[in-house]
Amino acid sequence: MRWNDWILGNALPVRPDFFFSLFALMALWAILSPRRALTVPKGLHCVDKLTELAIMRLKQH
Repeated sequence: MRWNDWILGNALPVRPDFFFSLFALMALWAILSPRRALTVPKGLHCVDKLTELAIMRLKQH
């Protein structure tokens, strides 16, 4: 079985796993190497950005 056949056959679990893995990697990168001094706790910042993302997504529909 070729790898692209496997991905197409398992797309439902692969897509969220890829998204959350990439999201976790970028969150870790932001924590370890911030571009500027933190003025808001990182946990609150992440909740704020995820809420903003959810609201924008709901406005599209």
